[in-house]
Amino acid sequence: MEIATEAFTDLAVLFPTVMAAVHRPRATPAGAIASIIVGEGLVVAYHFRLLPSFGTLPVVPIVAAASLTLVAVSLLTPPKKRLPEGRKKRARWGWALAFALLFAAGNGFWAWGDGQPGPLGFP
Repeated sequence: MEIATEAFTDLAVLFPTVMAAVHRPRATPAGAIASIIVGEGLVVAYHFRLLPSFGTLPVVPIVAAASLTLVAVSLLTPPKKRLPEGRKKRARWGWALAFALLFAAGNGFWAWGDGQPGPLGFP
């Protein structure tokens, strides 16, 4: 189980970079690289038990730190010139909210260690 959790966390570190590449025109390559380096460094720190778990799976604080790093470094570095695009895409906040709710439900941080089934029989 520990290997599966660590593998999932390693792959989840890439999530902020992929989403920024698709949906955030202001994201920079330096921000993406810094996000991955910080995320993987935190995965190593969790593996060697140098950081606390905060009562949830390590993926939650790691993805949050990787996301914040991506935004901060992207704001501090000049944007790369992009090819001209057609029309501007609208923000799809409904999908972002749906995925955030699924992510939170999948972690079950509100009932960690509790074996009782939740709504609709989910843990």
